[in-house]
Amino acid sequence: MWCIHPEQNAEFVAKMEDILDVYALPHDINCLVICCDEAPYQLLEESREPIPMAKNSPKRIDNEYECQGSCFVFVMCEPLKGWYHANAWVRRTAVDLH
Repeated sequence: MWCIHPEQNAEFVAKMEDILDVYALPHDINCLVICCDEAPYQLLEESREPIPMAKNSPKRIDNEYECQGSCFVFVMCEPLKGWYHANAWVRRTAVDLH
């Protein structure tokens, strides 16, 4: 979900259009477009044995779980070439990203 602050609307849209223009360029081996993203994830485990799905029955999800820690996921990709790389770490520090 994108939430743009009303006072920053025009500036944000202009910068996003610049990025979209870069994505629309043809593939150039001398000028790669590298995209990066990062996200923290909470690692969860079922606290009860899941009930198997049955025909004509809605999926059942138990909202009780056991926390098993957290991790950090970092992804890089070059979409026009179809290349990607992903790593998951227990912690997020500058040393981990080098």
